Amino acid sequence: MFAQHESIGWTCPRRLQRGIIGLALWVLIAGRLVGEENKAALEKKEAADKPARLAIPAAEALKKAEKKLKDQFKTEYAKTKPEDKTALSAKLLVPGREDRNDPAQWYVLLREARDLAIEAKRPRLAFEAIADLEKHFDVDGVALRVKAIGDLCKDATDLQMTAIFRATQNLVQQALDKEQFEAARKYLDAIDGPVRAIKADQIIRRLRELRNELNEYENDFRAVTSARAQLTSDPENAEANYTIGRYLCFMHGDWEKGLPLLAKGKDAALKQLASKELSQPTELKEQLAIADGWWKRSESLPDQRRELNLVRHAKVWYERAGATAEGEDRQRVIDRLTAAQRKEWIRFHRLVPGSFFGREPEDRVLLMREGGGNLKSEEAIELGLQWLANHQAPNGAWSMDGFHRIAKCKCTEPGEKHDVAATAFALLPFLGAGETHKRGKYAPVVQKAMTWLLQKQKFPDGNFHDNAYENALATIAIVELYGMTKDRNLRNPAQAAVAYIAAAQFSDGSWGYSKGTKGDLSVSGWQFTALKSAVYAGLHVPKETFEKLSQFLDYVASEDGLGYGYNSPGSGASTSAVGILCRQFLDWGPGHPGMTKALGHLLRSENFLSKDRNNMYAVFYINQVAHHLGGERWETWNSKVRDLLIELQDKGDDPKTAHQKGSWSPRGDTYAKQGGRLMYTALSLIALQMPYYHIPLYGYGPYTLLD
Repeated sequence: MFAQHESIGWTCPRRLQRGIIGLALWVLIAGRLVGEENKAALEKKEAADKPARLAIPAAEALKKAEKKLKDQFKTEYAKTKPEDKTALSAKLLVPGREDRNDPAQWYVLLREARDLAIEAKRPRLAFEAIADLEKHFDVDGVALRVKAIGDLCKDATDLQMTAIFRATQNLVQQALDKEQFEAARKYLDAIDGPVRAIKADQIIRRLRELRNELNEYENDFRAVTSARAQLTSDPENAEANYTIGRYLCFMHGDWEKGLPLLAKGKDAALKQLASKELSQPTELKEQLAIADGWWKRSESLPDQRRELNLVRHAKVWYERAGATAEGEDRQRVIDRLTAAQRKEWIRFHRLVPGSFFGREPEDRVLLMREGGGNLKSEEAIELGLQWLANHQAPNGAWSMDGFHRIAKCKCTEPGEKHDVAATAFALLPFLGAGETHKRGKYAPVVQKAMTWLLQKQKFPDGNFHDNAYENALATIAIVELYGMTKDRNLRNPAQAAVAYIAAAQFSDGSWGYSKGTKGDLSVSGWQFTALKSAVYAGLHVPKETFEKLSQFLDYVASEDGLGYGYNSPGSGASTSAVGILCRQFLDWGPGHPGMTKALGHLLRSENFLSKDRNNMYAVFYINQVAHHLGGERWETWNSKVRDLLIELQDKGDDPKTAHQKGSWSPRGDTYAKQGGRLMYTALSLIALQMPYYHIPLYGYGPYTLLD
């Protein structure tokens, strides 16, 4: 990995496929809202998983359970700062902590998580706890939310009120999605007085808009109810088909059910547009016409809900058209996708899809609950971080070849000497857990590692090492640390490192093992990772850098569209995962034909991690690809990787090597000799942290991204 090697040798004729968007605009298009496929799968899964609700346990049982819980977390309960209450609330909500055989303990756990979140003024956590209470126990979820809104608003600052309003707004939208109009009205009534008390004109205006939206939605629903009755006796009734089709598509975003009805409706323009889409044209001109048609319709709609549903649907067709668009057509696709992203991101600030800003306790647990983390994976992560901390040198560095000598232990399977890479690799899981040099249990560990890396940086060039792999890893660590803390002392070193990588790119868009040399997709993937992190951190990256990389991806793409090669067209697992991940961030959404085909090939069973087949380098990238994709494929992939890694973690059972507890053996891995136990442990930890290591690009739950 760290030493240059030849292409593995996949060769096949080259067929270029242009992406949708120039990389200069990637930050505007990186995060995409839930894909229609993922949304349908989620709704189906929720319906199948809905359990029978339990009765609220008796008061005496609840009292005993509460005492037991507070005794268990006595130290945490003694802390009174809002951030401490947030952390405890998040800890209680970690999946797997509840004892489902003890309803009283389970109920108290969720109730305490809710109450702590309310005390800390964290509405997202409070509503998440209530959602679980409502799902598993016979409680009135609407009444609990209304009360929580009132309690959250008591003595809240203006800034906290803004967050509470945004979370309440999301409750209203969820209620409208389920046609629960009375619930939506109760939420608006609960927030109305507190919002008006702080005299926030913008929020009051939005509150008024939500009330109008609710009234219009109710009127539309009544019309739809009547229209459905008409269709029972007259399936071809144009008025009824139009009313229901427009409601399903515009209000619910249910295009699969709504489009056939619009195609039989009374509106001639909508009828023509829907019919054209149902024919599923493959010609660029027709695809653009469909995209433009829905986009034009979105501009005439009065409310945000309907506008966004049409914008998102138009975006699907712009993505399809972008696969073959050239010249002016391609520019129109870029402009429209950029505008769509701006419309979609109107409610989001810090928690940008694809970013590393989901590592705070509140964000982390919400992402974990949605993304497939659990108590066992979190316990494994803590053990792994402790092992890394125990093997850090006094000067702050880690060593791939000498970690056992540093700790004066009998830990086995060292790798080669790559101290900069080792230090960066070991540092990344601490950052993934939300630890920085300014906060967290391991702040001293992070501080020492950061100081050591900065001492290795060369000036005026800005690089940490002449080997591109090692340099990129160090850059990722310093850039993310800057992005997470905004420490002014890190900005110049981080920007200098980013500038060095941008300047090191070869003319064909690749990166080699040293500056300015012709490269491959493996090296290029790490450079891209550093640069995309830099954009999220607010650092400058030249737009042509991404544009050139996109051209290199075109070059190494296989003719059959199944993947990407090392430095020529191919479809190996590792290089394909790198290529697809780059495409996800740069220019392809989940609806892109090239993405769909490549993902199916990549997520084959033979690429899954197993006891006998290890390649954590490939898993590192495939894990990210599957995570951003979300849905059933991520759940299948993650559950197998997560559970196997937990099983394979060294438990310290052998007295001779008890010090290995928390680490992973690299035995059988492709890069075992190079990276050894330290690199394999770091990559395993990142794999377990994946639900929150990066915010997913395409799929997330109702509370995750509200900020």
